[in-house]
Amino acid sequence: MSGSAGKGVPKHHFNLKPDPRFTSQTKTQGFNLNEDSRNSVMPFPALHAAFVALDGVQSLPPHLQVTGVAVLFREMCVRLNLDIAQVLNAAERISRDADSNYSAHLAALQGYIDNELKFKK
Repeated sequence: MSGSAGKGVPKHHFNLKPDPRFTSQTKTQGFNLNEDSRNSVMPFPALHAAFVALDGVQSLPPHLQVTGVAVLFREMCVRLNLDIAQVLNAAERISRDADSNYSAHLAALQGYIDNELKFKK
C-alpha cells in the first residue's frame, strides 16, 4: 500500500447513535437502521440523496463515478445486511413513481447521466 493512500480524502467523524424515536429497527454495525423508513422512502428524498451522491463524485472521471457509486452501494448493502436485490427493487419502484410524480427531478438526474457519463462517439 502506498504512503499516499488517503491523501485528499476528507476525514469525517460520524456520530451515529440509536434513535429511540424508531420502533421497528434492525441492529447494524453500531447504529440502528429503521427498516420501515427504508422501505417507505418517497421519490423526492431518494432523488435528493442521489443528487448529493453525484455531487460528491462529479469531479471524478465517468468510469470512476460509476464504479465508485457501485462499490459504495455494494458495501452499504453488505455491511448493513441488506439484500441487494430487494434494495434494487425498491429503487426501481421509487424510479417508476418518480417518473410519474417527480418527472422534472428524474429528468435532471437522467440528463446528468446522459450528458456527463455516457460515452460520446
